[in-house]
Amino acid sequence: MKGTMNKVAISIMVGFLLLTLIFTGENQQANAAVEKITIRGILAHDAVGIGFGAEPDSYNSLKSMIANDPDNRTGWSGFISVCNNSLSVGTDGKPILDPETGKPISPWEEKDRGNTDDSGRDKIYNVSDYQKEIVAKYGPEVYEKALKSGKSLGYETGTKTEIYSKNHHPLPCTDGQEGFYYNNFDFNLTMTFEVKMEEPVIPPLSDAKVTGKVYWELQRLKDDEPSYVVISSAFQIPEGKHYATREEYHLASYEGAVLKEPSPISVETPGMPLKGSTLSYGFEYEYTDEPIGWECHEWEEDEDGDEDCVDWQFNKDPDWEKVEYANFSDSMKIDHSQGEKIKASSLTEILKKKWVVGRMDVFGPSKTSSVYHERYRKADDNDRKDVYNLKTQTTLPMTPGKLIYEVELPSGAHENADFYPLKKSQSSGFYRPVEVDESLREDYKK
Repeated sequence: MKGTMNKVAISIMVGFLLLTLIFTGENQQANAAVEKITIRGILAHDAVGIGFGAEPDSYNSLKSMIANDPDNRTGWSGFISVCNNSLSVGTDGKPILDPETGKPISPWEEKDRGNTDDSGRDKIYNVSDYQKEIVAKYGPEVYEKALKSGKSLGYETGTKTEIYSKNHHPLPCTDGQEGFYYNNFDFNLTMTFEVKMEEPVIPPLSDAKVTGKVYWELQRLKDDEPSYVVISSAFQIPEGKHYATREEYHLASYEGAVLKEPSPISVETPGMPLKGSTLSYGFEYEYTDEPIGWECHEWEEDEDGDEDCVDWQFNKDPDWEKVEYANFSDSMKIDHSQGEKIKASSLTEILKKKWVVGRMDVFGPSKTSSVYHERYRKADDNDRKDVYNLKTQTTLPMTPGKLIYEVELPSGAHENADFYPLKKSQSSGFYRPVEVDESLREDYKK
């Protein structure tokens, strides 16, 4: 192609999302379970043989025991008395009768009495003092729970057994003669306490944001057809953000299509119909941040007729009765220039231009948006000028010289060895002097 001109007109056919996050609901504690435990039949310690632990066998030993009221004895009671025949024999020498029973009144006059914890005062017993007995009957786990409860053992009503008794009140007796009565019982101890069930260790939830990537790009998918718009939308829920998730959907809508897919979206569609439109996208899912928690598998009725759970089990399955919803949406322009004719007065002006061939939004955790372009640049050995000062019979180079095509795509497809963005038929065009009258331009195409 040859011709003379001082300017070159070049015509080139270019061949080639706002985030709203909504999370509803608050984290709640899993259902608490309380285990009610009753310990029974633990024999109370009785320190017989230690200090006042010896069973009294005389007026004086019982008198001393009553006076000292020892704490290391359980289940005892007794009284001391002195013979006073005037209580039982009248001045006429006849027995005095009890007006209520009609029986002779005893000559034994009570002087003092005492008893142990069952009726004299409230008495508590430390769980730690009965470790051996509780472990033997209920096992070490129940003992540890009883100890942790902070409660104490107390007498179990109706479970006493007489193990020693002595009554020294001979009849007849001599005035001033000393007598005593003493007995000792074995008492069982009991306690009822509640323990909050310990929940299994569940890893804490993360506050990480949903991550993902959405893009559109022009790609030459068919050799001799205009480029297609390739759309990709993929999101991920960070591990540990929720206790469980379900119903995950990737969303995308563009000219003539609305997509809702359980897996990431990837579609290819002709580029021209989408030119100047908007790609809307989003992600939604259901979640729960709680397991089902404690469930009772066996109930028993207590002495009062109330039902107590005796077999709590922790259910780690997700509690979908406490389902929450998460969704977000955004959009981006599909603003490629496919099919447009670019006019410029010089090659330099063309080389300053770049054309949008893709956009990408990345979430991880904040949103970043990128725009991708194609452009031309001169090869290093290209010495073509925009303006030539012509002399008579001077020739003028008509082609723009060697140009380098550069493009970058969101998917990275441009880095593949087989990437080829041009049509199979290659490019074609023409050059003409600018000064040629419009009516003659068709005749001067070169």
